[in-house]
Amino acid sequence: MQSSIYIPENPRLQQYIEYFWTLTSDKGEGCRCEILPPETRFEVLLSFDSATVWTTREEHKFDIKSSFLCGMRKEPYIMKSRGPVDYLAIRFYPQGLYHFMDIPPAEINDARIIDLDALQCRFWKELTEKIALIPGTPARIKALEAELLLLLENRSSSRSWLLESTLSFMHNSPGMENLQPVYDKFRIYPKLLEREFHKYIGVTPKFYSRLLRFNRVLNHLNRGYSDVMWADLACRYGYFDQSHFIKEFTDFTMTTPEQFKAIYGCPADK
Repeated sequence: MQSSIYIPENPRLQQYIEYFWTLTSDKGEGCRCEILPPETRFEVLLSFDSATVWTTREEHKFDIKSSFLCGMRKEPYIMKSRGPVDYLAIRFYPQGLYHFMDIPPAEINDARIIDLDALQCRFWKELTEKIALIPGTPARIKALEAELLLLLENRSSSRSWLLESTLSFMHNSPGMENLQPVYDKFRIYPKLLEREFHKYIGVTPKFYSRLLRFNRVLNHLNRGYSDVMWADLACRYGYFDQSHFIKEFTDFTMTTPEQFKAIYGCPADK
């Protein structure tokens, strides 16, 4: 499969959307598998005649033949194609999707994957058909940006300075086990921050911090397993010790680090 990333050109969209990405395969490639790690982002995938099956480690299976919305991935998914794939996706910042949809983020996270045709909003139901009529990825993305800007202009959602400042602080830290530095820096009570996270992201600050840190661990592992020392990795990303790191790893993947390595491997080792 071939994948490409495109940064939004419009400055206003850049506040909410990290990037657009495409995933394509030819008819001759046959069935392929992709490992999708736990993730702190929401994504909308526009499907142009794609058929894939997404499976979790708990054997939750989603047979997908149309465009869909994906909540935060709290565990790895295995995506299998059932023929040619042609996806154009919108990758939102954690708080970004809130400004484009009326669905509470917590409901999206609980559902994991939601068919766009099941949404009440006419915009999302018709979007795939509109974009599919346009030839070529650059032209499609340009049209998609125009559609999203129009939707944004017709909505009245407000941004949260507290949430965005907190997210920036978290993303610039090597890994946070204790959120007290956040409360001290912004002089806020935990309950206030929890309300902001629930409203815009749908998870608690504590869980988001855990998922963010674990995502960094996976990014580190993606560079290669050959010289990894689990105890060193645990220390580097702020875990109490190796046993704490292994417990966290098991919570998010249902495997130990060594089992994960044996099952999934990584691109850098292949």
